[in-house]
Amino acid sequence: MPRRLLLSLLAALLTLLAVEGAHRLWSMTRPEGAYDASATRTAMQELLNSVNQTIPMPGDVQAVDFSDSSKRFEILHPFLGFDAAHGPSQLGNDLENVRRDPDAYWILILGGSVANIFGQQGKERLAELLAADPRFEGRSLRFLNYGRASFKQPQQVLMATWLFSFGIRPDAVINLDGFNEVAVSNANVARRMHPVYPAFGQWLAQVRAGDADLASLEMLTRSRSLRAELIEFTQGCLERKLYLSSVTGRWSLARMRERRKALVTQTLAYLEHLQTGGLDPVLMGPDFEATQEEGLRFSVANWTRSSVSLAGLCAGHGIFYLHALQPTLYDEGSKPLTEEEIEVSKTIDEWIDGARLGYPMLRKAGESLRERGVAFVDCSMAFEGITRPLYFDACHFTRGGNVRVAEVIAPAFLEHMP
Repeated sequence: MPRRLLLSLLAALLTLLAVEGAHRLWSMTRPEGAYDASATRTAMQELLNSVNQTIPMPGDVQAVDFSDSSKRFEILHPFLGFDAAHGPSQLGNDLENVRRDPDAYWILILGGSVANIFGQQGKERLAELLAADPRFEGRSLRFLNYGRASFKQPQQVLMATWLFSFGIRPDAVINLDGFNEVAVSNANVARRMHPVYPAFGQWLAQVRAGDADLASLEMLTRSRSLRAELIEFTQGCLERKLYLSSVTGRWSLARMRERRKALVTQTLAYLEHLQTGGLDPVLMGPDFEATQEEGLRFSVANWTRSSVSLAGLCAGHGIFYLHALQPTLYDEGSKPLTEEEIEVSKTIDEWIDGARLGYPMLRKAGESLRERGVAFVDCSMAFEGITRPLYFDACHFTRGGNVRVAEVIAPAFLEHMP
């Protein structure tokens, strides 16, 4: 190799190292602190998960590949409004699992996506804490995870009814919810849909799936294109290990977040369009003209009534029921937020307002549930005083957060358990 070329390559390498070093020193002066390649890789994977599957799993966990447009996240359901696409096969598998292990102590988990993630990442800690109680001596603890993305009451009541009708009879039911009941319901009201109806986006996407007007097709095609581009870009950054560099890592992650914002904007525009153009008004539910506060009060009242109904349903089958109010990021004072949490939590105003205004109402309603004899545990302040990052988006928390929630639920479970 000619000496001049060798010197040029060496100079280029030293320049890159100098730029990287200077950028890392600059990063140390930023509020978020020194650059962390591992944290950046995790953030990239979480972002990929958030657009690649219905339940955005936290941490550096590979997402299920739904890039094939023939695969669906959700399906129309005759009683639940909509269900996860894997719901029918899950039900068949669980019927067989319960039949094969009748001596186990089966716990059914209900709620939205937070409950689903808890059922995957919090169950080990919950089982560990419960198993220490002598009442579980000689019995294995097993879980049935029926948390569903965007579910809110009364979908949990209907899910339990659906499962019981097939013969699934767990020993206990844990209903972990709250956020969707105020945030998603508030978004429904803002779009003139009844707050008790299923989540606006999922419901209209199912009932108008067969619409073929040109504008709908163009907007849907654009959304899918943006999503595919984001997935391809993020996977490429991960494969090339761009997170190892402070320069390329920060640049890549910023680009990903910009593209996700564009995807969310386009998707919301598509959903707003579905509300127009010949939509049958009955699909929006009974007429509901209300202010934001009135809508939230109605939603909280529905949450309360539904919990009483679920408790009664469980009691009729001899099943122990525990209702847990989940923590959420926009509940003021529930956690000291980090800069990272603030950055990744940006979402629609209706969700923010719903959580901020609705959670004090939920806590008060939770007290009324206790007075009515419903076993209830308030987990909304489970993260109070914890300064490390626990949220990876507007409402979902990491494995550490799920472990902490399990540590709050376990003593309440044992206290109320018959």
